[in-house]
Amino acid sequence: TNTNTNTINTNTIQKEEKLQEEKQQRQQKGEIKVRQLAKLFKIIYQVAVSHDPAFPSTFDKDKPRDCTNKKYLARRGAHNRIPIEIRNAVLNNNVSEEGILEYISKKLRENELRVVIMAGAGVSVNSGIPDFRSKNTGMYSKYGMDIFSRKFLMENPSDFYALLSKTFGGQYVKDETTGQMAIQPTASHKLAELLYKANSLVRLYTQNIDALDEMAGVPSDAIVRCHGSLNKATCTKCLQQVEDISSYWATINALKVPVCVKCGALVAPDVIFFGEPLPSEFFEKKKADFSKANLLLVMGTSLVVYPFAGLAKLVDPLVPRVLINNMRVGLWKGPQCEDNENNYRDVAFIGDSDEISQRFISILHQHQHQQ
Repeated sequence: TNTNTNTINTNTIQKEEKLQEEKQQRQQKGEIKVRQLAKLFKIIYQVAVSHDPAFPSTFDKDKPRDCTNKKYLARRGAHNRIPIEIRNAVLNNNVSEEGILEYISKKLRENELRVVIMAGAGVSVNSGIPDFRSKNTGMYSKYGMDIFSRKFLMENPSDFYALLSKTFGGQYVKDETTGQMAIQPTASHKLAELLYKANSLVRLYTQNIDALDEMAGVPSDAIVRCHGSLNKATCTKCLQQVEDISSYWATINALKVPVCVKCGALVAPDVIFFGEPLPSEFFEKKKADFSKANLLLVMGTSLVVYPFAGLAKLVDPLVPRVLINNMRVGLWKGPQCEDNENNYRDVAFIGDSDEISQRFISILHQHQHQQ
């Protein structure tokens, strides 16, 4: 028993000694970092003085500084180097739905409105196409994620195309009563088309693989399809592109598997499957497009899929950012936006995307009538 007790005591002492040693090592590393920072600050100070000898007189070392966590989010970011008066002038101190609508009206009158739209599956829900991530009704909850992989397509082409026909086939089937396609664009798609007609659309970046934007009248060169398109298809073997997309969809809606007319192999839609890179167009155009914008509209997206979600941070610090969605997401969720006195440009319109889009459409119509 004494032997066991001595062993336990010895182990305890060894652990304490090890912990003490690790603590000393951390302290030493901390002291080294402090010395390195002090040296760095000294160099910065010397450089500042060499450029402006009066610099020391402008620095008040006794000035009280707010180091509390409360204003951390407000302090961080490049926009904090912009004077508060300039920031508040972006929406004339009216960071609200009304402030955004007034901003749009003003820019339209000045012929200076330049909009980039980021659109997700939510803008097509009212047309009858379900989104992906909604609980119980989204396609992921119904079918799982694997069905949207290239592996699943190659191994289960009948099941894959049956789902495609059920979900998107109405875009390519005319309603006998109306003579129109069974699935029609929504007001959210119409908003993009009206912005284009007003020469105010820089580009539409969409996660959607449907063709409702083009059906609404937005030309393909004004759209960056981040996740590809169902309006194009390619042979999985010889890479021959499908020329007759109507015939391709007629085959799908007949619940048959489309094959290549050249080699007879399986044909796949030109969409971005799980694990595949985004199209080069996305990376080539985003920087120039977002630098041109003076308004960002983010519509019907959960903003959880990257790199698409990261686009919202590319606009200039003085550009208003607007969310049109059924719930707060991304930059519009949390203390950096909600009830934050330091928020000067981020506004969320929460509700049905089509009803909200109609408010923007009304402004565009008013502007057209005044021309």
